[in-house]
Amino acid sequence: MEKYKILKVTAAEYVDGYCLMLSFNNGESRVVDFAPLMQKGICRKLQDVDYFKSFSLDHFTVDWHNEIGFAPEFLYERGMVPYQSSQHSTDAAADTPNSFLTTR
Repeated sequence: MEKYKILKVTAAEYVDGYCLMLSFNNGESRVVDFAPLMQKGICRKLQDVDYFKSFSLDHFTVDWHNEIGFAPEFLYERGMVPYQSSQHSTDAAADTPNSFLTTR
């Protein structure tokens, strides 16, 4: 990750279950599974899928009704790099470090 003074979530999209695809101002995206985070305190509200889907973005992160928010750095570190399939996944090139890139 390239150094930025403040890491920000720039876009969020519901994926499935309790997962969101988050884009960050460093140009990277991560899929974050919030299920393990909703076992205590106010985060239990996120167990309601309709409430979970009602997220928005504030100036720096994903937010639920100004009640629940997580630091962008925390979300970035928890998130998984999304898998991007390649048309040539059976080619020898698929074994290279760049095989996660989508080809034309």
